[in-house]
Amino acid sequence: MKKSTTADCLYVSGDSWAYGSELIDPSNNFIKDHFHPAHEAYRKAKHWPRLVADQLRLELVDGTYPGASNDRMLRTCMHDVSRLILQGRKPFVVIAWTQLQRFELPEGPRGDLYRGFIGPRDGGLPSVARDIFKMWSSDRTDVIRWIQQLLSLDYFFKTNGLDYLSTTVFKETYWLYEQTVSKEQDYFKPYLDQIKKHLDLNRHLLHISMETYLRQQADVTYGPGGHPLEQGHRLLSEQLLAQLNTKFQFQRLHDQSSAT
Repeated sequence: MKKSTTADCLYVSGDSWAYGSELIDPSNNFIKDHFHPAHEAYRKAKHWPRLVADQLRLELVDGTYPGASNDRMLRTCMHDVSRLILQGRKPFVVIAWTQLQRFELPEGPRGDLYRGFIGPRDGGLPSVARDIFKMWSSDRTDVIRWIQQLLSLDYFFKTNGLDYLSTTVFKETYWLYEQTVSKEQDYFKPYLDQIKKHLDLNRHLLHISMETYLRQQADVTYGPGGHPLEQGHRLLSEQLLAQLNTKFQFQRLHDQSSAT
């Protein structure tokens, strides 16, 4: 049964696959700077968050960032969505979770900036990041952290009366979750109880990653860095819209007010 939902904007959080990295205007491919205004305009018009927002006839509030970790998504999503609520807005939220090993650390004495870390093979890692990857994290602890992030955002959205949909970018994310939980069912039982009672995995696309979905489609091209190009973003938008329209009946706020 569809859930009726009202929203006046769409907030999207994700990594480079949502941001639209490597989406450059083919008519200006002689411009090598991907951040040139011509390429930026093309990216902003073609990445799947824009395509989904346009089809839902909602304003897009873009919280995506290349190389984002799930840590960053939790931090910025809570802050950005809280700001929207303060402004009297009511967003519908889409979260595209990324690889579990990624993390971020605050920089500077006040922690005004954050630096993200993607993996132990990255060049120029500070010693603290190398130590965390090597000695202070594991697949198991990454899964525990992700479960806490899933539940934290779910509680936050429900407390504020907001609806949302979450998915995964890479196939390893949910696979690692299932493998880890199945090995220690007794330990994870309290977490799973909360997930079953509150999160309702059937309302999400955590087990069907964007990467997996695109691998099943024809004529999808990728940039040198492995990011899907225009056709891939179009297909991802269609997949998300199909799921959204299956699970939710969208009403924009001014449509609802005009009917009352």
